[in-house]
Amino acid sequence: MELALRSGNVTFCAQVTLHDLARNQSHDDLVLFGANTVLGKFNQFLEDRQSHGYAVFDKIPVEHPYRYLREKFQVGLTFPDGHSRRLDRVVGTAHAVDGTSHLCSIADVMLGAFRYCVNEPDNEEAGKAMFPTLMRMMWKQPNALTHGLVFRPRNISEAKHQAVYDALWARLKGYLDA
Repeated sequence: MELALRSGNVTFCAQVTLHDLARNQSHDDLVLFGANTVLGKFNQFLEDRQSHGYAVFDKIPVEHPYRYLREKFQVGLTFPDGHSRRLDRVVGTAHAVDGTSHLCSIADVMLGAFRYCVNEPDNEEAGKAMFPTLMRMMWKQPNALTHGLVFRPRNISEAKHQAVYDALWARLKGYLDA
C-alpha cells in the first residue's frame, strides 16, 4: 500500500453495507448493488477530474459477471424506477484475474486491508497501521474527510442500525487520530 501511495496514481473508493440490513437480500443483489455504487462513484471521480477511465473489477462473484459488465458499459446504471444513467466517463469495463497484473494485486491488498479494518474491531493496532494509508488514497473533495467511502443504504430508518454505522465511522476516524 505504501508503494501505491507513493506512486500518486492510486485512488481508492469503497462501499459498506451493514450485514443486518443486507440479510434479506440475495447474494447477487448485494454484490451487484455494491458494484453499481462503486461504479457510480468512479464515474463521479472521473467527472471531478475532468478525465476518463477504465473500470477493472476484482472477481464479481455472481453467475454472469460479464453480462453485468457489458450492461454497465452499454447502458450504465439502472434504477428500480426504470430510468438509467450512462457512465459517460467510463471508457471500458473488465473483470480481473488474480495474479495477472500489479494493479490487480494492489487492488486486492487494499480491499483486503479495508475489509479487515471494517470487520475486525478487536485488532485496533492493525486498523491504526493500515487505515491511515488507505484514507490518504481515498477520493476526497476539498474540506471533506472522504467522498469515496459510501455507507449504504443512504437513509437508515432504525436507530439501532444508525448507531452501528456511527460507531464504525467513529472507530475508523479513531484509527486516523491515533
